[in-house]
Amino acid sequence: MQKPKLVPTSTYRLQVHGSFTLDDARAIVPYLQRLGTGAAYTSPYFGAEPGSTHGYDVTNHNEINPEVGGDAAYCAFTDALRDAKLQHVVDFVPNHMGISTATNPWWRDVLAHGPQSRYARFFDIDWNPFKSELRRKLLLPILGDQYGKVLERGELRVELDPAEDSGVVLRYFDNRLPLTVPRTPDAQELQRLNGVPGQARSFDALHELLETQAYRLAYWRTAAHEINYRRFFDVNTLAGLRVEDPAVFDAIHQRLAQMLAEGRVTAVRIDHPDGLFDPAKYFEMLQALAGGVWVVAEKILSGHERLPSRWSVHGTTGYNFLHQVNGLFVDPASARRMRRIYAKLTGRTESFDDLLYETKRLIMDTAMASELTVLAHMLNRISESNRRSRDFTLNSLRDALVEVVACFPIYRTYVR
Repeated sequence: MQKPKLVPTSTYRLQVHGSFTLDDARAIVPYLQRLGTGAAYTSPYFGAEPGSTHGYDVTNHNEINPEVGGDAAYCAFTDALRDAKLQHVVDFVPNHMGISTATNPWWRDVLAHGPQSRYARFFDIDWNPFKSELRRKLLLPILGDQYGKVLERGELRVELDPAEDSGVVLRYFDNRLPLTVPRTPDAQELQRLNGVPGQARSFDALHELLETQAYRLAYWRTAAHEINYRRFFDVNTLAGLRVEDPAVFDAIHQRLAQMLAEGRVTAVRIDHPDGLFDPAKYFEMLQALAGGVWVVAEKILSGHERLPSRWSVHGTTGYNFLHQVNGLFVDPASARRMRRIYAKLTGRTESFDDLLYETKRLIMDTAMASELTVLAHMLNRISESNRRSRDFTLNSLRDALVEVVACFPIYRTYVR
């Protein structure tokens, strides 16, 4: 890995959003200079979900978010930093994208065309899941109630939209979803499709139409058990990207490459690399793109865990350091007294390790049950391929996975 050209002596974090734009950031550059700051470190300011206050729900990696000022404000801000001889660290999100159909054309195309979409390979989607009803379909858990109830209340409506290739769109409150139809319906067909609330049979036609789509609408709670795309933890609205695929990497790094080449961005902070399929490979690809730029990873190190040596990064964002600093304000001599107070207030006396084990199991049984099921079925397919392991049942393999994960000493493995 190349030695970085510039290493910030210090950074000042700026949270950029619609109420604190890049123009506002530019206005405080003189203050940052007087303060002795080495670099302005911004939250992601690429295209994001409408109204985003943090930018981690990016929907277009290759545009500057219009809500924070767009290209003009970006150029003015980075010009001001350059004039003040300050560096610029930008936060970049390679792991996932927000799935707003209004602002994410890739996701919208996947909803319209399913596995035939040119962007289907961009997202980490299982088009052949264990549930047969979801084969070649994307589970879309956005409904506030059971699908049948939502449908028969008339909350799903087909509307004319000349901007759509099909001439229509499916509306569910603020959600506008692409709809594939044999032909654009006339007024009479539209009325028949939209049914009459309270008359269950009147929604048969719309149900049949929805069953032909590349997505399956579902109650948001179903995601915990049946979702078939990788998420950011259990956040349904953030879909995982297959950034280890060179085509996907190139597609989402075009603007960042330009920013680095122009010298307007001089360092990069990578958000949540542990969510990536292969973090080590990603950092290799990023260094090849960045050419010696200072890169740090948002990585929480547990206990005596070390930063993986194969990661081509110059360090972490410092969570472990902050943990050590916080220790200065904790008197270890009071540990026994704190345990007594905790037990008296909560009635719980188990050790921290036991509590950690129980809470990991709780998350696997609830929020992450779907991901565990996917792994169990994958392991079952592997076991079935060998006569010495084929008698391991699906349930026994799932139980084994639960125990391994619950007792795992660090965040994840890095087996390639």
